[in-house]
Amino acid sequence: MKRALIITAIILLIAAVVGIVLLGGLMMNNYAETGSVFGSGFDFSGNFWENIIGNDILNGVTVPTGNVPDSTAPPIIVPPQKDETTYEKDKFLFTLLDDGSYAISFKNPNTPDGVLTIPEAFNGAPVTIILSSDTEPTYVKTVLIPDTVTKIDTGAFDNFSLLKKVVFGKNVKVVMSRAFKGCRELEEVVFNEGLDMIGSSAFERCTSLNNIELPSSLRSIGNAAFWGCSSLEEITINGNVVSIGNDAFSSCTSLKEVTIYGESLDRIGENTFGYCGALEKVTLGEGITELSTGMFNNCTALKEITLPSTLQVLNDAFSYCDALQSIHIPASVTAITPSFAKCTALTEITVDPENTVYHSSGNCIIETETKILVQGCKGSTIPNDGSVLTIGTRAFSSISMDTLTVPEPVKYINSEACLYSTINNLFLADSIEKIHMRAFKYTSICSIVLPNGIFTIGEELLYGCNELKNISLPQSVKQISGSAFGHCRELSEITLNGTLKSLQNSAFEGCNSIKSITIKGEDLAVGHSVFKNCSSLEEIIFMGTISFFDTNLVSNCPSLKRIYLPKEITALPQDFISVDDGFEAIV
Repeated sequence: MKRALIITAIILLIAAVVGIVLLGGLMMNNYAETGSVFGSGFDFSGNFWENIIGNDILNGVTVPTGNVPDSTAPPIIVPPQKDETTYEKDKFLFTLLDDGSYAISFKNPNTPDGVLTIPEAFNGAPVTIILSSDTEPTYVKTVLIPDTVTKIDTGAFDNFSLLKKVVFGKNVKVVMSRAFKGCRELEEVVFNEGLDMIGSSAFERCTSLNNIELPSSLRSIGNAAFWGCSSLEEITINGNVVSIGNDAFSSCTSLKEVTIYGESLDRIGENTFGYCGALEKVTLGEGITELSTGMFNNCTALKEITLPSTLQVLNDAFSYCDALQSIHIPASVTAITPSFAKCTALTEITVDPENTVYHSSGNCIIETETKILVQGCKGSTIPNDGSVLTIGTRAFSSISMDTLTVPEPVKYINSEACLYSTINNLFLADSIEKIHMRAFKYTSICSIVLPNGIFTIGEELLYGCNELKNISLPQSVKQISGSAFGHCRELSEITLNGTLKSLQNSAFEGCNSIKSITIKGEDLAVGHSVFKNCSSLEEIIFMGTISFFDTNLVSNCPSLKRIYLPKEITALPQDFISVDDGFEAIV
């Protein structure tokens, strides 16, 4: 019985092998005649596979629904297993987008002639976006972008170091940030009409780019979009542009001429044309309402500029414009921030007589209602007709002039009024009641006459005035604020004619030329580090009454020998002084 079963199994196995061989031959014959291994008209429908395999096995599996493709048809590109939406062909990688189009990036874009032509389609669908790539092409000099592309993505060409020319297709709408950043050999870009936005740093440091024509469709220019394009000589911004970002054309050191048609401009960013040292001619169109901070700072060749009649706000836009000689403020301007620091050639400032907020007198801009002088210049004479009661913050900051006289009836000098100025002689009327902190900080004053009515020498009032050698304080002064005379290195003589109530921290710190000082107090409170780093100081004489001493009155004063104190002083702080071996006594 067992032997019979074995023989039967062998016979069945031989029959199966013969059947398979015969079936294979038949299938090969069918394929040769019809292109299908199952013969012509054979349908691979879902029902077929369900009948053969069964529904349970097929659940969730996609099956073929037609004949096997003809062997003469184009080959299907099979996507890599790691990313089922990315395809590779020739020099490119294609990424399928949600809308059925493709984004393209580069695998190896080098070509024998240096011309890279971006394909306009893949698998019958358009290429609409150019993505960034990790590759570093060594021989691409020209890029031709097809009409299907609408977006050049962030950093798309930022490592194309030899790229010289780019031609946009008809439908590019957006150039994203850093798209061509650092393409130092790029000389020419042909933009398309229809371009809407150039993103931040899109062409930053394209140092060979010498000529561009921005399309009339352009509406937005991002921060630093053309920063450091040091060969660019001329730029025209059309009237449809709504926004220009910070530093958009900053440090374009060869830029000579700028034209801005401002019909639609809502915003001009800070420092837009800052450090364009060759800029000579600027045309600002009607419609511009505000000039931003630093807009033309350090444009050292700019001699003249006409402000539009639509301008309303003038921020600090022209600092360090060394060649600027005159400026006229239109009637439309309603807000001015001091704007002409270090304009060393500026001698003429005028305001349109129709302006209802400001007027000009003596080459000064004066806010009519408040009587604040908001801007002066090298050629200014402060009027004494009562139209000025206050010298405004930074009104004479960083201005060069031999003598400045502040006449009666001026009452106030605001903070930093003459900060960083080169003024040799300063005369202040006795009508002045208050001088705010840092008003004359870092000013090259050789002599100053302070008014008799002031009570306080403000904080850092004369800090860093290295040309000042002597000063006499009026009897009215009761307080010397913190660092008021700090680092006046040439100050050798100071006379205090009144009695002080407050001598605050670091008041004379770093005054290396003072040898002796006498201070008369009336319940005087003395702060810390008042005479720190006074290398020539030999003696300090306190008179009157002292209510308080803080610590470290003296430190690092190697020449100090004696400190004289009133007899009433019986106790001093533990760290009252820090002296060298040459110190003799507290008397």
